[in-house]
Amino acid sequence: MVVAKLGLIVLGSLSLLIGFIWVGQGFGNYPVSGATMVVDQSEWIGRGIAALVGGFALLVWSELLQRRRRR
Repeated sequence: MVVAKLGLIVLGSLSLLIGFIWVGQGFGNYPVSGATMVVDQSEWIGRGIAALVGGFALLVWSELLQRRRRR
């Protein structure tokens, strides 16, 4: 269970980080050098929000696994 919890925390944290980056780039807040397909593209805002929700769900799931184990 410890490995599963750690895996969920890592995946959830990475999903949150990627989600924040995608939302920011979708709004044009994080311009990168050179032209990319992400900057100022509204569909990346939606994908970023989906990654944020998924990452948050993974972190909640990891906490629920820990609580279930305590019982």
